[in-house]
Amino acid sequence: TGVDTLAVFGHMIRFNISECFPILTKRKMFPHAIFKELLWMLSGSTDVNDLEAMGSKIWTPWRDKAFEKKHGYDDGELGPIYGWQMRRFGAHYGNRNSGHRTGFDQISWIVKELVNNPTSRRIIMSYWNPSDVNSDKVRLPPCHYSFQLNVTDNKLSGMLVQRSCDVPIGSPANIQFYAALIYMFAQQCGLMPYELVYSMADAHIYVNQIDIERGQGSLRVTIKSSRPGMIIGRAGEGANKLRAEVVKFLNKIKADIPKEFKLDIEE
Repeated sequence: TGVDTLAVFGHMIRFNISECFPILTKRKMFPHAIFKELLWMLSGSTDVNDLEAMGSKIWTPWRDKAFEKKHGYDDGELGPIYGWQMRRFGAHYGNRNSGHRTGFDQISWIVKELVNNPTSRRIIMSYWNPSDVNSDKVRLPPCHYSFQLNVTDNKLSGMLVQRSCDVPIGSPANIQFYAALIYMFAQQCGLMPYELVYSMADAHIYVNQIDIERGQGSLRVTIKSSRPGMIIGRAGEGANKLRAEVVKFLNKIKADIPKEFKLDIEE
């Protein structure tokens, strides 16, 4: 970015998401944009146009005409980033428009494992395909690159590992993203959401954020109603659908996720 940072290598925080939904309360947050980004990635899309059509502009600044022209990409394409690695890990990105579902569908596999083999210690999703992320064909290599799930006593927990973390801005968004993903997997697989473990490698703050964050830290916040929570409507039985039908925040925070969003999970 060209801006200096203050950084710590190796930091971990834990959130009990069975009691409340972890959302920052000392600044205005935009959970609807985060959830739309999650649904966009779950769909397998790498096209900014699809996300913008849902009403989120999180990835709009990463549009780059020169990048698209260099690689022969369509308008708004970002290369084999998160959504591609979720749903087609290992597939050749040049075949993205062929109509054939090649590669490894990590989301489908995770749902099946949580249902059929929940005690496995191998329920891991990775976005870090070296042949993709170490090339120039991705607009941005994954910052959060690994997510492991654990089931204990019918309670679902997840551990997020992130290589590089902008703590004031990126971290709150990632916490919401993966807490919501745990809720979705739990709802689909008949489990109870329990804990999000967040492991950061390079945890940093940019020097031009320091004064702002000092002001944030001095704020006193009073929550007048119950702590934020999340409710996801039923998505049907079995492991063939994963859908966020209704998402609400009890603390007067609402997220307008499309009610009819459906995600096919291959059998």
